[in-house]
Order: sequence, then structure tokens, then C-alpha cells
Amino acid sequence: DLVPGGGGATPIECPVGPVPTTTKQRSLNIVPLHTQLPLLYYFGHETPTSNSKLWKSLMNAMQDTISSREQNMPDDAKFAGAIFDTGPWATRHLDVFIDTVVTLQVDIIAVIDNERLVAKLQNDARLDAITIAKLDKNGGAIELDRDARESRASLRIKHYFYGTSNEFVPQTKILKGNRF
Repeated sequence: DLVPGGGGATPIECPVGPVPTTTKQRSLNIVPLHTQLPLLYYFGHETPTSNSKLWKSLMNAMQDTISSREQNMPDDAKFAGAIFDTGPWATRHLDVFIDTVVTLQVDIIAVIDNERLVAKLQNDARLDAITIAKLDKNGGAIELDRDARESRASLRIKHYFYGTSNEFVPQTKILKGNRF
């Protein structure tokens, strides 16, 4: 899951997993997880419109980083591309979303179960050269309301910065020696 308030990208050349230890894993083309492959810029706001100038700056920096990394990638990785996940803000802030798409030189937009968004994107002249695909929602998927999304986002941020376990909470206690 992407940390809320961040923008991230990762190449999709092949499955990413732990460092291969067997010949079978190598033959499946599982690449070792490499720290230079995933890319995340932390924005710190719920939506890009909270600070659109900073968002645009981060997206320009992301595009520059992706372009420089492409020069050192094998050819099949260059053609495979990357995935950018915007989350629910794209529907509410369409102009910022389209600016981001143009900045990142996206060539395919996949929209999950939102015909209105697909229609708006197809009618925008800035996206004429981009393929826009509508995908059906998975049968078991449910639509979360705003409160549930905010709660999940808050929990992901907490897990990212503080870890997932709350079993041990360090604290200091002073005990007098005569109590023993």
C-alpha cells in the first residue's frame, strides 16, 4: 500500500521478490528487490490541491528521476513502464490529475469502475494521445466511504512511521527499593 500523502512509482519489468537463491528462481526471472527500483516522494498532504506548487515540483522531480534511471535500465525494463497509483483524489481534483499525467508522460490510464471519470478523461484534449481503459471492479470489491478511507489512511501513516505492533510501549517507572 502506498503511504497516503505520497507519490510513488515502481518498474513492472518482471515480478519483484527476495534475492533469488535457487536456479529455478533465476529461470523464472525473479529479480532481487533493489533499493533503486521503487521510488516514493512523500508529499505530506491528503490531496495535491493542499499545496499544488509542491505537488507539481515533486512530480517534476519524479519524472526527472525516472528519466535518468531509464538510461541505466535494460531495454525490456524501459518498454515495460511503471505504475502510478493516485488513489481517490483523482476524481475530485481532475485538473491536478491531468497535469500529473502530462508531467509523468503517462501513455495508458486504467480507471476502475468509474464511467464518469473515463468520459471526462476522454473529452480532455490534453489526453488525446493517451489510451484510457475502463476496468471492471473485482466481484468482491466494496466501495469504502470517506470515513473508512480516512481511517485506513491514518492507520497506514501510523504503521509507516511507528511500526505495526503496539504490544510493547516503553515507559519509565521508578520503584523504591524497600518495596522488594
